Amino acid sequence: MEKQSAFCFPCYIFDNNSAQFDTFTVKGFKNWKRVNCKNCQFRRHEGDDNSRHAFAMRKWGEMKNVDQHIDRRMEKQCSKEIQQNRLLLKVSIESVKFLAMQGCAFRGHDESVESVNRGNYIELMKLLGRINPHVGEIILKTAAKNAKYTSPTIQKEILQIIADILRDKIHEEIGDAKFCILVDEALDESNREQMAVILRYVDRNGFIRERFFEVVNVENTNALTLKKEIFSKEVHDVWRFFSTLSTIVNFVSASSKRHFQLKSIREAEVIDLIASGEVETGTGANQVLGVPDMLCQKLQKDNIDILSVMDLVSTTKLVLQQIQNDRWKSFLLTVIEFCEYNDVDVPDLENRYMKDFQLMKLNDRFSERTVELLTLSNSLNPVDGFKSFSPSAVCSLVDKFYHKDFNKEEREYLERQLDHYKFDVPHHERFQKLDSLPHLCHILVATSKSQIYPLIDRLIRLVLTLPISTATTERAFSGMKLIKTSLRNKMYNEFLTNTMVIFIEREIATTIDTEFVIDKFDILKNRKLRLK
Repeated sequence: MEKQSAFCFPCYIFDNNSAQFDTFTVKGFKNWKRVNCKNCQFRRHEGDDNSRHAFAMRKWGEMKNVDQHIDRRMEKQCSKEIQQNRLLLKVSIESVKFLAMQGCAFRGHDESVESVNRGNYIELMKLLGRINPHVGEIILKTAAKNAKYTSPTIQKEILQIIADILRDKIHEEIGDAKFCILVDEALDESNREQMAVILRYVDRNGFIRERFFEVVNVENTNALTLKKEIFSKEVHDVWRFFSTLSTIVNFVSASSKRHFQLKSIREAEVIDLIASGEVETGTGANQVLGVPDMLCQKLQKDNIDILSVMDLVSTTKLVLQQIQNDRWKSFLLTVIEFCEYNDVDVPDLENRYMKDFQLMKLNDRFSERTVELLTLSNSLNPVDGFKSFSPSAVCSLVDKFYHKDFNKEEREYLERQLDHYKFDVPHHERFQKLDSLPHLCHILVATSKSQIYPLIDRLIRLVLTLPISTATTERAFSGMKLIKTSLRNKMYNEFLTNTMVIFIEREIATTIDTEFVIDKFDILKNRKLRLK
């Protein structure tokens, strides 16, 4: 300004030959008489699109564009790499989740690059790569050699994260509700005693849930001691018998032709026995030991209503008692004839323990106190228009079995709630034709009546939490047989339990967000690839 000269800032910054053309870059323009005339120096300096000034202006425009700055360019490049890394890990996570949900093996016998079958996990990732070329390029070509996320260690880490997230979701679903732990044991393929842990509870929406939580190896429990005690007698004969039986089963099962022949021979034998009268059909002795079958089938349903079982328990006891009184001798004669015909030692069936075994087991399962609990619980049953509803029985239920779940003030307030409840809920249109206590619990939540009668709702949930079904534990062991097979019998227990929880609780597993799994994976430890 002191020289009263004009300069061109873009040319000053970007013109590399400013010393040669220095009027607007070094010396400054002062001849103001030659402005706005025919030979205006400003216009001559601007020139056409190929002039030095035009080149400097383009450079100036690029500098003002922040997206072209080197830090932004580097940031974009880094962002692209992060997206590719997350895509690579996403494919790995989806592959692990899919294989676990289907109960399939992860590893292959030969996972080398030259192998034509590198195992389910790698082959599944290759398949996804063929479907999406962009994914395939990232997985098989551009991914760092030491960070493809296909190693067995990475597979186990991803499996553990998914299983932990699933268990967290079960915790969230339980919330502050009371829950019951169901436990059962079975031998896995490697002859290890496994204990399945099932959680039974009523969720926030009033639905009964039985969730598989984990399977635990129980080497030092009483069950194992009992098993050793059983096999301690005549262990050599027992071993020889089962070894021979195993050989026969393997021989027959290995050939569909041999299996069909054996089945045909057995069918012919049964037909001959029936024709000769040596085997009875219908409701005779062959059905005596099947009396509790109806009750067993009912108890194996996972959506069981315990109150509806009580009548079946009573009738089963009566039928068994009738067999014991009236039909035991004919049954005994049939067994003796069968044993003598097949050259089998006749057991001491006159023994009182043998005679009463099923009735004793049933009485153990449904003792007088258990029957009283279920009978009082029936006072909450909404079937037949709440015909069984009894406020006094509900109060007795609390006093005898749930007094620790209700303090003194709540116990008194429960009676006042029951006074209103009996004139409200049984006559409400939404509560007509309810078929079970679980149905009542759900409708209480749906109509917000659970908030009006919170103590009654609490009691109903406590009753529904009572363990009685074996369906979920049996389903867990069925899943274990599919996952831990004879070809995968060296599977570690941690891998087994993580796979089982995803396989059995796939309903929850499908809701797990893959992006959330990636974030969990990233913070687990330092990674070679940047994920965010």
